[in-house]
Amino acid sequence: MSSKKTSKKLRKDFYLKVPYHILNLRELTPREQLLLAHFHSFGAKGCWQSNKTLAGMFNVSSVTVRRCIKKLKVTKLIGVKSPKGYYRTIWSVRHPQVRASFFRTGGSDTAPKPGSEVRRNDHDVGQNGTSELVKSEHRDGQDCAATNNITIKENNKETTATPPPLPAGGQASALLEHRTAADRFRIMKLKSKLGKEKAKPMTSEEFDKKRQRDIAALYKAQETRNREKQKQPG
Repeated sequence: MSSKKTSKKLRKDFYLKVPYHILNLRELTPREQLLLAHFHSFGAKGCWQSNKTLAGMFNVSSVTVRRCIKKLKVTKLIGVKSPKGYYRTIWSVRHPQVRASFFRTGGSDTAPKPGSEVRRNDHDVGQNGTSELVKSEHRDGQDCAATNNITIKENNKETTATPPPLPAGGQASALLEHRTAADRFRIMKLKSKLGKEKAKPMTSEEFDKKRQRDIAALYKAQETRNREKQKQPG
């Protein structure tokens, strides 16, 4: 019995795992990659946290969070739904559970109303800014509460809440777009190089000849400019 009580009192540190495919998104800044990894950690449930809550967790302003979310929406890396009367939900479209849930529901509006299964503590605590922020926002399926290690003395209880529906209508198509414009351009550029012979490196003699030609062309251009200046009336 004493060992069980001792195990409950052990402190547990939570962390944020950034997948390699997110780190490989060169078009994003490190701050945007970190925020995307945070959304990715929620899986199919999605992130219900407000901009104010996210700003407090990552020690930035709400304007910065809003700007990062806008960039992730433009690059089609997240799906966002803000139905009237419900909390905003954000999904990482590259998460396998998100894609599986989207295809399982067929992308229709037949799923339960968004926000109906949201636990009230996940939002009230974050919006009120109380000291129990981490306890309320840390749900099963999520391995982190913020980038910094945070100590929690209570064990999380597993829940069987039904995941909220994925964005429908005009936002549903964003979940089918897994590659950004930069990714497609990079792939097309690689395909265009397939089958082409690599240029042979120049020998030392060829390099010296090319260098002499470049120097001669530079001197010739300089002389031409000097003659034109002399012809101009003073």
